[in-house]
Amino acid sequence: MWKRPISEIIGTTSTPDDAAASLPNAITLHANYPNPFREGTSIHYALPRTMHARLVVYDVAGRAVRTLVNGIQERGVRQVTWDGRNAGGYQVSRGMYLVRLEADGTSRNRKMILE
Repeated sequence: MWKRPISEIIGTTSTPDDAAASLPNAITLHANYPNPFREGTSIHYALPRTMHARLVVYDVAGRAVRTLVNGIQERGVRQVTWDGRNAGGYQVSRGMYLVRLEADGTSRNRKMILE
């Protein structure tokens, strides 16, 4: 008598888990939106596992303007809004700024334009 595999009998299938598939595999700093911006901009970044992360805005001279994130962050995609203000709460001048993500001994940078 011929025997069929159990998977054929109960009809099991292999499908990717949507939640797991959407989790990041690498440290990523996405382009901010909108860019250029006037009143605020959203900065998205992704972490492949729980780790310490720092997200800092710098002026073109390399001076830290404002720290947006500095602490343990869980795995996943995160979003932070920068309102164009410095650490003291004052509006910064128009121009180009850099946002830098540091995590797990690596760093990623993006340019942002404040109009």
